[in-house]
Amino acid sequence: MKYLESPNNCNVSEFVDMQSIFLAGGIFGCEPWQFDFAKRFEDTNLFVVNPRRKKWGKEENEARRQIKWEYFWLNNTEAVSFWFAPETTQPITLYELGRMIDKKYTIFVGMHPNYERKFDVEVQVELARPDIEIVYNLDQLENQIRRWLT
Repeated sequence: MKYLESPNNCNVSEFVDMQSIFLAGGIFGCEPWQFDFAKRFEDTNLFVVNPRRKKWGKEENEARRQIKWEYFWLNNTEAVSFWFAPETTQPITLYELGRMIDKKYTIFVGMHPNYERKFDVEVQVELARPDIEIVYNLDQLENQIRRWLT
């Protein structure tokens, strides 16, 4: 596995021979699930892009850089895995799902059974991409990604 965490960067050519995935999901107000989830793929040849930072600085333009970083990597990975945690609505993650779902990306969608916009996500995904099976825990999400890797 190759791992990239915001705000770090690398050259896209470094993972050209690898399948790549962006871990979309809340980065504020919810558990930091991305770090442990990424570790689940250490035994694979997957390039994992994690937008969640361990530390936030105090620079004025940091939020702008984060948004630009996410935009770039969402558009330069082969697949996007979405996880909707129960703690917050995650409007940016909803926006990103809406942006990516009509593209023919490989998309995985998972959400906690108590996610407050669960019904909305289920119906929108069903309408836009009936081929996507929504899952309701991180183990199932991992299994979907592993099947894609084979």
